[in-house]
Amino acid sequence: MNETPTSPAPQATLAAPPLAANSTSQQVRRRQFRAAPFVLALLCFLLPFITISCQGVKAVSLTGLQLAAGTTIEQRDPITGQAHREKIPSETSVLLVLLCTAAAAGLCFASGRSGALLPAVAGAAGFLLMLVAKSHFDSQTLEQGRGVLAVGYEMGFILTCLLLLAGAGLCGFQYKQEQPQTRGPAQSQTLNA
Repeated sequence: MNETPTSPAPQATLAAPPLAANSTSQQVRRRQFRAAPFVLALLCFLLPFITISCQGVKAVSLTGLQLAAGTTIEQRDPITGQAHREKIPSETSVLLVLLCTAAAAGLCFASGRSGALLPAVAGAAGFLLMLVAKSHFDSQTLEQGRGVLAVGYEMGFILTCLLLLAGAGLCGFQYKQEQPQTRGPAQSQTLNA
């Protein structure tokens, strides 16, 4: 007798997840990835943004949140030793950067292509406003400091600029990748025939 080997009976395998569910989870991951630079930029507002020094001696360091909301600082007069409070008003451009960053982080979760385009625009606007804030700080220091005061830009300021630029670039790239396929003239003619 000629015996042929028999194959084992097929076993039940787990079916692959439906394509729609897989696509949805990919969209959620992309949105979270898009939002990450903006969320990190928001956290950078808790770090020192600028340091003001007088003749090379650090006078005060301010966080992004303090610049955006305004704050009161207490300083001691180096000659008399008396403490006095000084109110620092809210810096409008830094407040607008904070709002643009928060808006960009939230808009990353919008559906459709606007979930990539709108955060890119908000991130780019935030970056430009950071440059406006830097220009404003520099001009104020020159006007009021008369060569005695100097402003230094700290890690919070630098990281916020970089993260806003990275977030805007990432969202812009994903927007470009999600563009619908357009038909060329040859394709549309064959469809009409």
